[in-house]
Parts: sequence; C-alpha cells; structure tokens
Amino acid sequence: MEDILRELSEIKGQIGMLEKQSGALDEKYTALEERSMSLEEKYKMLEERSMSLEEKYKMLEERSMSLREKTSVLDNHIAGGGDILGDIMTIQYCQEQQLPYVAEYKEDFQKAYRIAFDKALIEAPSYPPEVIRAFDIWASVHELSAWQAHDNKATREDIKKQAAGIIDAALSTEKNQLEARLGNGGDLRVAFDTMVRLFTAGR
Repeated sequence: MEDILRELSEIKGQIGMLEKQSGALDEKYTALEERSMSLEEKYKMLEERSMSLEEKYKMLEERSMSLREKTSVLDNHIAGGGDILGDIMTIQYCQEQQLPYVAEYKEDFQKAYRIAFDKALIEAPSYPPEVIRAFDIWASVHELSAWQAHDNKATREDIKKQAAGIIDAALSTEKNQLEARLGNGGDLRVAFDTMVRLFTAGR
C-alpha cells in the first residue's frame, strides 16, 4: 500500500512538473507569437517604406529627365538664333530652378547679344521694338553657321555694324532721345532699315 501511495505521489509530482513546463511553454509560445506579429508588422512597414522610396526615386528620376530635357532645349534655343526676350525668360527660369550651367548660359548670352544678362533682364523689356530687333539680328548673324560662310562676310559685317550702332545707342541714350533717333528721319531709323533689308535679303 505504501508503495502505491509513493508511486501516486511521484506521479502527482511529475504531473505538477509537466503542468509547470506546459505553462512555461505556453508563455514562450505566446511571446514568440507576439514577436512574430511584431516582426510581421515591421516587415509590412519596411515594405511600405520601400514602396514609398521607390515612388520617390521614380519621381526624382522623372524630374531629372525633365530638367535634362529643359536644359537641352535651352542649349538649342540659345544656339538657334536671336530671341533676346525669349532667352532672358529661359535663363531666368533655369536660374529659379537652380539648373546647372546657368553661369555659362549668361556668358553665352553676353557674347551673343553684346549686353550682360543682368543688365538685359532689367532694361531689355523697356527697349523699343527696333532695339529688340537689332539684338536679335546681331545674335543671329553672330551665332548662326549659315552666316559664317566667306561669301556672306561683307554683308554680315555690314549688318553687324548697323545692329551694333543701334545696340550701343540703346545702352547709352536716354529713352526719349532713343525713340526720336529711331523715328522717321532719325539716324538710327536709317541704320535700322538698312540692317533689316540686308538681313532679310541674306537669309
């Protein structure tokens, strides 16, 4: 009888130990389950963040392509002949957007138009149409390869001479005096008409 009671006591002890172990395993399982859920949530967050970064990268890539296209357009625009007001607006846009090569564009602008960009930005919009035309023709004759042929040299130099006279006068003459000189009978009107006639005939 004592042996049976001892065995029962041992069995009860073993059952108690098993229950404790089972409880500990339950706690570990619960902890692992919670950790697994936490990892899943973190994975989802990382996945969403990755998708967000991919979208941002695509947006930046598209913007970069757009800026490259606009820069290319600007290169072609400046090299395509005279359009002083259009070039001012284009370079101003590039400057506002902090695009590359703005300093180089300003240098090219001054070479093409005989006037610094910053000065033209302020003054050109108020010039008479004849002066704007003189800037445009000067740049076209100075920049376009079609005007660089040897047989165009005499005409080219004559056009540049007339255009330079008008441009220099615009840079140094009061507005009312400039308009008078560009009016009928004015010396700059004669220069303007000659310039336009030669330029139109030479194209």
